[in-house]
Amino acid sequence: MRNSIHRLILPTLLFVVCLSHLNANDAINFSGGYTRAVMIEGREAIVLTQGAEVEAGSINLKAQRIELSGPSSRYLTGSGKVTIRDAEHGITIFTNDISYDRETGALIADGWVEVEDIPHELIASAGYMDYNSKTSQMRLQVSAIIARNTDEGVMRARGNTITVDSEEGLITISGDARVSYKDNLYQADITIIDTETNEIEMSGNIQGALDG
Repeated sequence: MRNSIHRLILPTLLFVVCLSHLNANDAINFSGGYTRAVMIEGREAIVLTQGAEVEAGSINLKAQRIELSGPSSRYLTGSGKVTIRDAEHGITIFTNDISYDRETGALIADGWVEVEDIPHELIASAGYMDYNSKTSQMRLQVSAIIARNTDEGVMRARGNTITVDSEEGLITISGDARVSYKDNLYQADITIIDTETNEIEMSGNIQGALDG
């Protein structure tokens, strides 16, 4: 046969493998109490369950089920009590279903998601999230909420879409944007927050309620 086909089922207590992938410095370590590998040329896949965990560069993924697929295990998908940590940017994500493209850094959580951003003292939740581990840019949609700690108290924001650009130090809230800060409430179509100065810039149908 021209195409090599290998199927391996490894029901071990712990199975650990280190593979060299997209470049010499980009290796994957993975483990799982039950591991199944299907090596069909062009569509190789490894499925991990029972304590599944994958470490790829600065990304650590834990879930009830993890699948590695695509050329050089480019794609990771996780389902069931997913926790993914980006050690480089200090971000931890909790959700039930997640997909990650190691080459582009694109990560998608299509379902309820909670986020902890320790360096920026920020927590968030939404019904959908896309995040890029290379740029640390994050977009939250569907009942998106953010709370961040500042020297003058907690700033809370919500909107249809919230984009966090850590490199630029900006949080953009669009669609029924609402921000509560220092006992003041701000409402607008679009609100931009400068995370360095805590300045709030609003545009479109602006309303507010100031405490004194």
